[in-house]
Amino acid sequence: MDEETGFTSCSEKSLNKVYRKKNILKNTIVLKDFDQSIINEFEESFTFNDYLEKEKSNVFLTFDKKTQEQLFQILDTNYHVVTDKDAPICERVIFPNAVGESMGMEDVRFVAFTKKGKTEYIGTYTAYNGHKISPQLILTKDFIHFKARSMYGTAVSDKGMALFPERINGRYAMIGRQGGENITIMYSDDLFIWDDYKIIMKPQDTWGYVQLGNSGSPLKTKHGWLLITHAVGPMRKYVLGAVLLDLEDPSIIIKKLNKPLLSPNEEEREGYVPNVVYSCGSMVHEGNLILPYAMSDSASTFASINMEEIIAEMEVYKAKQVV
Repeated sequence: MDEETGFTSCSEKSLNKVYRKKNILKNTIVLKDFDQSIINEFEESFTFNDYLEKEKSNVFLTFDKKTQEQLFQILDTNYHVVTDKDAPICERVIFPNAVGESMGMEDVRFVAFTKKGKTEYIGTYTAYNGHKISPQLILTKDFIHFKARSMYGTAVSDKGMALFPERINGRYAMIGRQGGENITIMYSDDLFIWDDYKIIMKPQDTWGYVQLGNSGSPLKTKHGWLLITHAVGPMRKYVLGAVLLDLEDPSIIIKKLNKPLLSPNEEEREGYVPNVVYSCGSMVHEGNLILPYAMSDSASTFASINMEEIIAEMEVYKAKQVV
């Protein structure tokens, strides 16, 4: 592993990002109670500074308060960040740059997404302003220049969305947990708009009867999509699990590990959030699953296990009725 330097460099939000009127109109058509005519106050292309000038001139006072708030949120949470290219990657820290994420950018789930032979790193994260959460995307090709983007649609709710590393049958695919308890899957033709979802797994184990979720983007294997999950059981104990999804139709669970993959031991139970092991992503390397995870929000460490050993321990999935 690379040696950490002990230093960090602050990221800089660019106020010169150019917003396209047509893109905003396309995305916001799904927003309830948003008066799209407010966008007509702008030129076809504009910057955040242009918005600030119009706000200062009271241009938007003729529109209702809800629309004004939504407009600010849209522009505030869609921005560019440039980190220090000369700093080691461990020093490039992205701090909250928007009011909507002022109390945290949480649980980012990065995945190397391949499209037409080109790779872009796309992360889903939770923006938190101290009162409400908002699922967001963050995109980069070089881990120097980053784009933060909002998602829209009725399925954009709750924490823990994780993107598949490639299109499935021509569409983007995402694992989620709408409602906070079940594992869901959703598809979209547009990376930024998600409207429909389907429950594929509900809590059914004694060690995970309270809540389910993903622990990162699915990993493609010859056996199927390996999805590392998290589950919450009695005494709010968080454990990690694993399921195997069909390669062609990942809404179908083929196999499931019928015991926790990882549980907190005595050294991992104490911390800011006790009794928790939690992960936001893993990778396959030389036939092994490399699994970074957090210990009770106090420290991070790694675990590794042979992939074939995990698959061999799985059993054919038998679900309770899902509606």
